[in-house]
Amino acid sequence: MQGPRAVLLRGVNVSGHNRLPMAGFRALLEGLGLRRVETWIQSGNAVFCGGGPDDRLAAAIAAALRSEFGIDTPVFLRDAPALRAALDHPFTAGADPARIHAFFLAPDAPPLDEARLAAARIDETWARRDGLVLLHTPSGLGRSRLAAVMARQLTTAHTARNLRSVAALAALMSSRRREDGAGDAAAFRVNLGPTRRCRMFRLLTAALCLIALPALGQQPDRIASHCHAVARGPDRVQPARLGEGLDQDRVLIRYLGHASFAIVTDQGTVAVTDYAGFIGRTDLVPDVATMNNAHHTHWTPNPDPRIPHLLDGWPQDGAPAQHRLDLGSMLVRNVTSDTRGPFGEGALRDGNSIFIFEAAGLCIGHLGHLHQILTDAQYAEIGRLDIVMVPVDGGYTLRLADMEQIVRRLKARVVLPMHWFNGASLREFLAGMEGEFAVVETGVSQMEFGLRDMPAQPTILVLEPRLLDE
Repeated sequence: MQGPRAVLLRGVNVSGHNRLPMAGFRALLEGLGLRRVETWIQSGNAVFCGGGPDDRLAAAIAAALRSEFGIDTPVFLRDAPALRAALDHPFTAGADPARIHAFFLAPDAPPLDEARLAAARIDETWARRDGLVLLHTPSGLGRSRLAAVMARQLTTAHTARNLRSVAALAALMSSRRREDGAGDAAAFRVNLGPTRRCRMFRLLTAALCLIALPALGQQPDRIASHCHAVARGPDRVQPARLGEGLDQDRVLIRYLGHASFAIVTDQGTVAVTDYAGFIGRTDLVPDVATMNNAHHTHWTPNPDPRIPHLLDGWPQDGAPAQHRLDLGSMLVRNVTSDTRGPFGEGALRDGNSIFIFEAAGLCIGHLGHLHQILTDAQYAEIGRLDIVMVPVDGGYTLRLADMEQIVRRLKARVVLPMHWFNGASLREFLAGMEGEFAVVETGVSQMEFGLRDMPAQPTILVLEPRLLDE
């Protein structure tokens, strides 16, 4: 019987090109008859069971991508031994796996010009194996001369992944091997409803295998082995009125795009973060909208006049913004930080506001357009965060290494990435946090959260951006 395999695509979700929603990718693979499909982040990775020989299946996937999404890209299939061969690298013990990349090669990949590669190498090393080139770039792939030379020689006959992503895919494949049994397939067919619900159940099973079993012994009085928010998200889509149907002491968070989220309480109170004037075709008037003016996509000079509470995050009349708005089921407050040029009016003391939303016993923080490494006093003023929304563009705000340190110190149980414009910075952020944080690429735009079902291990949940009624 054919074991689980991974499919790797080249060049999807990069700089706005070859846009491929992961939910659509999963549906495409399931439509080809593949089972237990799960994607990994947004660079075109999935694991699955079933299917025919590699060459025919890869051709079928490529044809379906062209037909359904207009994407013409190479498709690479790899089994578990191929991923293990990549993980068994020959480089220095203790080397950062995020700095080691596996270049998976097409059968017709040209031979490498070793003389040119040697001339490009400084502190970098590489090794070639059957169908694979491993490259160690201690200073990062983006600054690697060797990677640039190698990519020019290989042209499009390859796709690259760092070893953290390879290890994550190998772990998902391992969970599928453990789950694959005669009685298991029947269990998945019972009372699961739509395909998406079945997929989310599989996602939770993989998360349980990968990250949560050690926590069961630590917290036996609660279900700490998975995040209930993941399980409940897709079944609670309420485009007309986001809060209808929420259970008591729960909040719903929807990623609208860029740095904008809708946060909804069980009593129907709606807040929108970094409001830029448009949240979708649904005529929803939020109770409160927060804004930051680092640049125009985070605020609007012409807000909907029906919004009762508009909270500016920048100074007014030379005084820092200071908000503490009690809406009953939600308390909104802010902590200011400094901004720098070249956005808006340039460097500005207290130019950004970190807004904190307290609802259903949860503390939800939105870092805004953060330019400043936070001080001890700012951390103290922010206090505990259960959920934090983090800009991961890597340049317009803080560089990713600094943002990762801030996320570590905030110690939120759930991290929601935002302010990413293509897959590159998001993937780099996820790779930098992997191991310390579980990573779940959800495939949905909104989820419910409750204080009692925060994940046992800090978890990054990647939400798909989607306006209301989009």
